[in-house]
Amino acid sequence: MQTTEKKPVNGQRYAWIGFALGIACMVALFVYGLITGKPQLMVIASSVAALLGVVWASTSAAAQAATRRRAVTVPPPGPTPAPEAPPEHPTADDARGFLREANRLESASRAGASWPHITMQLGLGAITSLTLISFWLVGRFDESLVAVPLIALLIWLGILMVFMLVFGRSTKRGFSRRWKTFMAIWTGLWIVGVLLTTTVFSGELWFTLVITTAITVNSVIGAWWEARS
Repeated sequence: MQTTEKKPVNGQRYAWIGFALGIACMVALFVYGLITGKPQLMVIASSVAALLGVVWASTSAAAQAATRRRAVTVPPPGPTPAPEAPPEHPTADDARGFLREANRLESASRAGASWPHITMQLGLGAITSLTLISFWLVGRFDESLVAVPLIALLIWLGILMVFMLVFGRSTKRGFSRRWKTFMAIWTGLWIVGVLLTTTVFSGELWFTLVITTAITVNSVIGAWWEARS
């Protein structure tokens, strides 16, 4: 009796559905807050949408890195080709040439890796820190304008996500660990900043500057660390 082998389901292909639905709900909540004139709803919706977008991008980047590692470590099915026979008596010049070529290939592969992710790190730190400063300015002058920085935040976050997901084809060794560290710190600072700058420390410039400085430092260190790895 002939049996057919079931193909495994690729969960990465469908992982975007939950994030997209969550972002769509937050967009609807944002529009509702804009129509009804409730800035608190717009702040909450945009903040949650930003978190969902960043987690979506992070999950996709980590999954792509894991897929590439499996593709490298798992050999393709079929007969293994016989390795080329090394020269019987390699000279010292041959050995030095092999080392130079290996170093050149390693440097070339590392130079172009992770740059879309580095751009995402710097851009995310820039737009979120400037958004918190915009919250303070809006609170000082006209709270009805809170939708302006929030819409700009979501637009630029979408642009950064698209660039990272489309062009982020390669990452450096240890990327997942470094990315999770950066994202965990950013998430904590963003949640604390949004919650406290709009409630307990509303209108307090010093607290806004402390959070924005921490977000900036985290983004710069994370991007520098990734670029130097």
